[in-house]
Amino acid sequence: MEQESRLYILDMLKGIAIIGVVFFHANLFSYGYLGVDVFLVIAGYFTTKSIVRQFDNGGFSYLNFLEGRLVRLYPLLIIISIISLLLGYFTMLPTNYKNTAETVVGTSLFVNNIVQYITASDYWDASNEYKPLMHTWYIGVVFQFYVLYPLFFIGAYHFTKKWKRVVGVLLAIAGLASLLLYVLPIFDTAFHFYLLPSRFFEFIAGGLLVLVPTGEGEKREWKFWFGLFLIICLIACNSNLTSEQYRLLSTVLFTTFLIRISTDKEKLMSIPNFKFISILGMGSYSIYIWHQVIIAFYRNIFEDRLNIWQYVFVIGFSLVVGIASYYLIEQAIDKFIKRKRKAKVFILTTILLDSTSYVLYIF
Repeated sequence: MEQESRLYILDMLKGIAIIGVVFFHANLFSYGYLGVDVFLVIAGYFTTKSIVRQFDNGGFSYLNFLEGRLVRLYPLLIIISIISLLLGYFTMLPTNYKNTAETVVGTSLFVNNIVQYITASDYWDASNEYKPLMHTWYIGVVFQFYVLYPLFFIGAYHFTKKWKRVVGVLLAIAGLASLLLYVLPIFDTAFHFYLLPSRFFEFIAGGLLVLVPTGEGEKREWKFWFGLFLIICLIACNSNLTSEQYRLLSTVLFTTFLIRISTDKEKLMSIPNFKFISILGMGSYSIYIWHQVIIAFYRNIFEDRLNIWQYVFVIGFSLVVGIASYYLIEQAIDKFIKRKRKAKVFILTTILLDSTSYVLYIF
């Protein structure tokens, strides 16, 4: 079965993270937004693993890499953008609909994080609860990471045979720079929340797990230097860190160690697989894409203050739609692409046409 061939502990971790995010947007978990930080670390790990494997096999292509990510991310973004434009036209005030139209453009171009940084700024503002596409800022950050990250590997691979070691050093330097940018009071909270420079170290934390040595003695050495680095950072930056920064850094650190544990099969054997949570993790992207659209339009159309039964309905419906979307849309597209070699060209052409339609419709 598909689930058996996966690292189920990471699926469970993603499942817990997506529950936190959904409950946060439903105003039930104050710190559920930290689930996104879990996703970023895991994304860094799997992306690095994929890139390294392709380079080892001598078959990495930058354009094919981006194409694969684009095909996975874009179909659901198109669907929720169309739904948001149609429903918003009949249910939103002109000002709110204009904002939705702006986020559709930002979403379709993978720059909604920048759009939100410029137009909304405060992620915790109550008005964001009514915006169906406010959450796609995260997809913008992820895709911008996909554009930038492989360049480290491409440059090192073509200049030295010890490219893995060089990439590791480069990423460590870039990660340290990003971490310092995040903890030092140089930019405002919105910059750190929405933009890639202050998020890059989270991806790298997961990515370095692929590149660090895995020998038993080397593991101890890695833990020593990593622990020493954290102690220095906490001592040096302690006076500048806010409670939100401590929570984020703790989440990144905890997720990093859980990924390390999940790759150790001997330790993994004693950890039970809670399949419902694993399934939520497997469908976490679809759930993430759908949940805010459902919650926001429920608030816009029916009721903005939910009682317990409305919470149960909205959250349950979001999870059901997300899981159904994973199996019926995500998986179907993946199988279609593997079955027909020209499928990517067809889908990318559709994406281009739809994006053009959005721009023409809005402007």
